Amino acid sequence: MDKHNLFDDGNEQSDLLGGDAVPEREPDAVEGSAEDAHQTGGDDPLQGFNRLDAESSSDSSVTWSSVGVAILGLLLAVLLVAFSHNAFQRAYQLRGWANDTWVVSGHYSNMTNALEGSGFNPVYQIALPDDPEVANQRFDSGMADPIFARPGQAAEVRGTDIGEVTGDFDQSADIVLGVEDDTLQVLSTEEHGSLDGAVTDRSVSQQQVKGWLLAAAALVTLAAGIAGALWLRRRDRD
Repeated sequence: MDKHNLFDDGNEQSDLLGGDAVPEREPDAVEGSAEDAHQTGGDDPLQGFNRLDAESSSDSSVTWSSVGVAILGLLLAVLLVAFSHNAFQRAYQLRGWANDTWVVSGHYSNMTNALEGSGFNPVYQIALPDDPEVANQRFDSGMADPIFARPGQAAEVRGTDIGEVTGDFDQSADIVLGVEDDTLQVLSTEEHGSLDGAVTDRSVSQQQVKGWLLAAAALVTLAAGIAGALWLRRRDRD
């Protein structure tokens, strides 16, 4: 009868009763599976918050860039609307002067106390229009009592601007003369050359066209701002 050794140097161990061999446990495989389980099933709970913060930061960037473009378009549109309004107001003013006034060049000579308030008005040297109509009514220069003047006569007139020192006034200006209350008088002091020597229906039309162009530019600018904001938002999301 063969005897069984209690200890065997092979890869299998025998039990004391000589039974079937029991496979030896592999520790490396067990440890590896545990590590895998830790990596797959035991994620860091802070990773989810970090991912949410990154997504939130990206969405914030998208929002501010698109909102910034929209606001810029809106501000430019408002500015253009203001310019358009001024152009229409100017057209309305010129319509009251068209074909019923004269425009002459004035050269600054002095300043005088304003009729109202504590400021000063400029005094301009002019030559009255060379038009027989000038002699048909009195002329009020704003400096002295009205007189009957001759066409082409030299005169000093009070400008309509108000200032404190000489530097506040233009050295050259367009002086608008018109008849009010049967008296020829200064209606306005305008920037030199701005009226092209006369106020006509063409002057009114030019201001109206300018107003409409500015209004159209305001609409285009507003639409461009909105479209740009939507495009940026769509691009960043993609």
